[in-house]
This record gives sequence, C-alpha cells and structure tokens, in this order.
Amino acid sequence: MNPEENFITLYGVLIQEPMTALTDFLTVGVCLFAFIKLYQLKRTSRPRIWFALYFLFLAISTFNAAIFGHAFLYIFGIPGKVSGWIFAAPAVFYLENASLYCNPKYKFLKDKNWIGILLIKLLLFYFLLWMPETRSFELVKINSAIGIALISLGSFIYTWVKTKKKVHRNMCLALLLCFLPGIVYQLEISFHLFFNHNDISHVLMAGCCYVLYRNIRTLLEAEYPPLEV
Repeated sequence: MNPEENFITLYGVLIQEPMTALTDFLTVGVCLFAFIKLYQLKRTSRPRIWFALYFLFLAISTFNAAIFGHAFLYIFGIPGKVSGWIFAAPAVFYLENASLYCNPKYKFLKDKNWIGILLIKLLLFYFLLWMPETRSFELVKINSAIGIALISLGSFIYTWVKTKKKVHRNMCLALLLCFLPGIVYQLEISFHLFFNHNDISHVLMAGCCYVLYRNIRTLLEAEYPPLEV
C-alpha cells in the first residue's frame, strides 16, 4: 500500500481512511436517532413512516460505506462501495414519496401513478449500478440530485407557494441545506490529509440530517393529527 495513503494501523489491523469512516459513523448516529424519533412520533400519516425509512436506509447506506467502502476498502474494493450505494437509492425513494404526499396536488399525482414512476426510476438506478460501465459514485450523485432537488425540493417549493406556511418554507430551506456537503465534496475543500473534503462533507451531512429531521418533525406535528391512544 502506498505509504502516503490515508490509513492507520490499530492493534495490527490496517484501517483505511479512518477519519472518513469515523465521520460516517457520526451521520449514522444522527440518522438512527431521527429514525427512532420519527417512528415513535404519534402522528397518523404515511409521510411519518416514509421520512423515518429515509433516515433508516441512509443510516444503513452510510454504515456500509464506513466499514466496507472506506475503513476496509483495500479488502472489499468496489463491491464495498456498492454495498453503501445500493441502500442510498431506497432512502431517496422514500424521501421523494414523503415529499410528494405533502403536496396539495397529491391526489392528482396519485392518479398519474407517480409511485410507479418513482419505482421505475429506482429500478433504472439498480440496472445502471449493475452495469460495470455505469457503476460509479456519479450515478449515486445524479440519483440523489434528481430525488432531492428536482422531486423533493420542487414539491415543497410548490407546496410553500400554494400554502404560504412557515413549515413548508422551512422544509425548502432544510432541503437546500442538504446540498452543502455535496458542494464541499465537489470543490474538494480540505484542511488536512486526516480531515479532507470527505470528512468535512460527512460532518456537514450529519448536521444537515439533524436540521432536516427537526423540520420534518415540526411539519408532521403541525399538519397531521395525533394517533388515538
């Protein structure tokens, strides 16, 4: 292994990109916290479950990325990275569904079989991921950009324009904030070998996930009635 590569040896075990894996676990912790809190939230709504599943699949994706895609990448190689990518897609799928359900045009979208369209998009992602020629992180970024920017953010912008409610405006801002880690990653803003653009983007991602969770919780508490006990 290249001596200049980002790795440490801990009790005789070589760990590649240790800070990247560690900051991934920070995101995993935030996502699991959000999943548990939303799952326990006593609100009668499908978006509560879908938003919760978004955080659950994101946690699984990030956990796999930390272990197989970073810490032990030298053992697992590209399949280690793919183990994280395959769970990122259903996370985006559930975020899309939850966002569209909150849209005032939900019935129209349902009549147009938007769930079927999102499922086709998900299956297309897996097909392209299966093909060696298109199997890359670029595919994950494109899928996430379409799901978050075009579908989820677009839906909440429309909802905010129609309702003028603060909770919808804040959801737009929270989703916009989610692009900050990607910008840092693309610009490769780094401070040190052991705190590079990957690590910084992961820390920002953990913060963005918490902000998104808080706004989702506020939205659910404001828009949907409590469960009958």
